[in-house]
Amino acid sequence: MMRPIMWWVILITVRQVQEAVARLAPDKAPGLDDITNRVIKSSLLVIQSHLQALMQVSLNPAHFSEPFKHMITVVLRKPGKPDYTKAKAYRPITLESTLGKVMDSIMIDIMSYLTEIYQLLSHNIMEVP
Repeated sequence: MMRPIMWWVILITVRQVQEAVARLAPDKAPGLDDITNRVIKSSLLVIQSHLQALMQVSLNPAHFSEPFKHMITVVLRKPGKPDYTKAKAYRPITLESTLGKVMDSIMIDIMSYLTEIYQLLSHNIMEVP
């Protein structure tokens, strides 16, 4: 099966990278890559052009890099629950790659922008019958 030819190119800017990194909570636990949000945030001025290039290379062939996809899910007990045989007594925490979070954030911004520009949602989608 042949891929359709894309007639448009989306360019990721350094500003988009800066905004995505700014949205990262600094003290969240890292994923499998062991890169913390705080490290990305504090080194952004030095690495922002490299991050932009990495995100652009991932976007051009519509390829979400394999390491970005790997996550760890940790299941924690909620304190004070009377019965730990119930699923509601636990809280799953997913640890995602920090670079994956940055790429996710940029893609959400791009998809939101394109959805608005090309009016891809019905005007009455939020209406309640």
